[in-house]
Amino acid sequence: RSLALYACMAAVLGIVETHFLNRMHSDGSNTLRISNQAYSVLVTLLIVKYKGRLYPRSFNVRAETFGIFLLHPILLEIFALVTRNISVKTNFHVQTNGPLVIGLGVISFISIYLCAVLLTKRIRNAPNLSWTVGK
Repeated sequence: RSLALYACMAAVLGIVETHFLNRMHSDGSNTLRISNQAYSVLVTLLIVKYKGRLYPRSFNVRAETFGIFLLHPILLEIFALVTRNISVKTNFHVQTNGPLVIGLGVISFISIYLCAVLLTKRIRNAPNLSWTVGK
């Protein structure tokens, strides 16, 4: 339990650090931050120590993780291009509403991750393309 608590604390620190970097007009997603490194190590330890099942049967971790890793930056760029057209006034109102920002972040994460998983599965089933996302 304490490991999960430490992982949650590291996640919160990472979010706070990203917020401060964004306020300083720095790219919060393109830096090596100690909070993100601590979070990554703690979540990895949490996964290793967990004895139960961590993923649904339809998800083939060995075969699909690399494809998701390769595709998610592309999907993030597409998402950035789409959201770039939001007006400054609307963007300001959204950014000043904390719960809305968090909700949109969670929805964006789920949508992009789900798209990456589904796209990886489709590519793996294409005979001539399956090599691009791993085994």
